[in-house]
Amino acid sequence: MLHVSVSCGTYRKNFNPYYAREDWNTLVGTLGVPVSVDVRSTPLAGVSYVSSVVASIAHQFGHATARVSVFRYHAADVPTPINLDEYDVWTNLSSHPKLPEILVAASTSDNENFRAFCQENVFLVKRQPGPDHWLTTVPSSVTVLIEARSQK
Repeated sequence: MLHVSVSCGTYRKNFNPYYAREDWNTLVGTLGVPVSVDVRSTPLAGVSYVSSVVASIAHQFGHATARVSVFRYHAADVPTPINLDEYDVWTNLSSHPKLPEILVAASTSDNENFRAFCQENVFLVKRQPGPDHWLTTVPSSVTVLIEARSQK
């Protein structure tokens, strides 16, 4: 079984970096449409145990590419208290250009069992913080998504 570590400030939480494809498909809904999500119902739930998650969205860009963005409040970072953590979602790991390297790192092989596992799951990979990691507020485009969800 694959395990990785995700860090959030001084917090480290082990989690399975994969998510059942059926649950992911239910979460994201329509291809190309970003949606507000409850991060507590995902493998990234550990972030909500130590931070105040302000917003989280998921966006499936294409057949093999997606992203989850988590906006959390961190008082120590005032005047930019909103931290943006982003996760790439590999929805088609078996066609990933670095698959041979991934297989070596995971000490596994490209066999029927691995292919079945890839068909049943999507894989979450934390991105390095970018220049937009520290924000003064949650972007208005995200706020609109959250407000639309709360009105349903």
